[in-house]
Amino acid sequence: MRRPCEGRFHHRSARHHCWVPLGDGFPESSLAKKDCFSSELCCYSAVIGAWETLRRGERLMRRTAIGLLLAVTMLFTACTPESQGGVPGSTFRFKASKVTVVSENDTGLYAGGDEPFVLNLWFRVKYNQPNSAQVGIVGSRNNALGSTLAGQSATLTGGQTSEVVFGDVQLVDVLDVFNNNNKLEVVGTWTWAMERDDVAVTGVADSALNIVKNLLNTVVASGNIPEDPNELVGAILGDFDDIFKLVAGALFASIPGIPDDAIGSRFYIGVPSKGTLSDIVDATAGQLPFPSIGIPIISVPPDINGGHIFSLGHNSTFQNEIFDSGNGRHDYDIDIVNTASENQAPVATFVANPGSAASGPATVAFDASGSFDPDGVIVSYNWNFGDFTTGSGKTGNHTFASAGVYPVVLTVADNRGGTASYTYNYSVAGAPTVAPTGLTKTGSGATKASFSWNRVPGATAYEVSMDGYVGGGCVTDHSAVFQGQVSSGTLNQAGLCLGSKYYVRVRAQANGLWGPWSPTIHITL
Repeated sequence: MRRPCEGRFHHRSARHHCWVPLGDGFPESSLAKKDCFSSELCCYSAVIGAWETLRRGERLMRRTAIGLLLAVTMLFTACTPESQGGVPGSTFRFKASKVTVVSENDTGLYAGGDEPFVLNLWFRVKYNQPNSAQVGIVGSRNNALGSTLAGQSATLTGGQTSEVVFGDVQLVDVLDVFNNNNKLEVVGTWTWAMERDDVAVTGVADSALNIVKNLLNTVVASGNIPEDPNELVGAILGDFDDIFKLVAGALFASIPGIPDDAIGSRFYIGVPSKGTLSDIVDATAGQLPFPSIGIPIISVPPDINGGHIFSLGHNSTFQNEIFDSGNGRHDYDIDIVNTASENQAPVATFVANPGSAASGPATVAFDASGSFDPDGVIVSYNWNFGDFTTGSGKTGNHTFASAGVYPVVLTVADNRGGTASYTYNYSVAGAPTVAPTGLTKTGSGATKASFSWNRVPGATAYEVSMDGYVGGGCVTDHSAVFQGQVSSGTLNQAGLCLGSKYYVRVRAQANGLWGPWSPTIHITL
């Protein structure tokens, strides 16, 4: 790799090459190659060549000429090497999000559904930076799904996704890759679709990963990127094709017992590119076949069933990826996401003035101005005042009619659909001043009775009392307290007598104090 102004001996001549972006309006190529014999003058002769093209382009549309002028300006900037730092890093997530068991691997004694899981053997390596390969494994047989029959699908969550997080990944454009601060890196996963049986394959996975690491250092980290950006994807695929063949020729130890079955594997290779380079990667990746190879004799590591190479300049989802080595087939959805594109949830908060009230009715001012969204704007403020009323707006007043504890909930939404809530229990001192209404028996049994009632605003608990009366059968009394702002409850107590008659009433509690009893109803259990 080199800066735009650096040269290299090519064949028998010492020519220096610069790639000058010409912008829109030049269908024959997005880049123009300039040759010169002095590395110091290389970029500036390229600029002069671009100006000559601009002068010859008087027949082009004015818009195209302006685009070329901007490109030339960018080239002048690129000819000044960065003194420190490089392209800012981004963070990416590679994960499986869905699995479909198309055909089952388990048969015979093990028939009855597969238990699929994913192992992601991840890697990252920089071209022309010796020994830069890093590797690791994410995933566990402990996250395998339960028995999944042929034709069934499941959305993967948590550890089931085997999510790999790549941090500080530099997205580079055509000119960036020739800056010594910006080594071109490739990141990705060797994704194994597995089916859980009796014995883990961790040892073989570790062995395979070490082989891949050594090969990445030998083939990629010691290699160079091509002069022509249009040849980049082909060069990377060629390198990985070499790696696949060497992996297939490696010796792996057999696993005693009945190991987890490998359904198949695929490679997902991300090229951290943006702008023109991202467009080139996407265009050429769609034209070149991805290599695949069978790994002979053993079942683990699994055969490499192909894969994808793609630009990390945008999010990617690969749906219904086929993993099939001839013994069962599992299809997966694979997601690659730039975390910068993920919506950050808003933060909801508010203040109440006064913070509590000594008695009701109490009018309170609510202010949610402290709420914010870290990567956008809040577009709505919705309130639930805990007294069965609602409201909206950033600020406003609300009146609580009587004593109670009111869970006030603010929910905010941002411009990308993210939401967040904040709850504050607003206290108006004292006991409830009204009793629940609408007390009704809803069910009964040998030793139980169920009731419903209309709730009291601000209540935090309810008590139901059942008094047996003389001549009504059993004369034992029973009661129960039901915590929370509930509207029903069931008394299930020994001593209740089926067929007996009871007086029943209910009351509400707030601030630790009981309010008045409701009117009594007569029931037969």
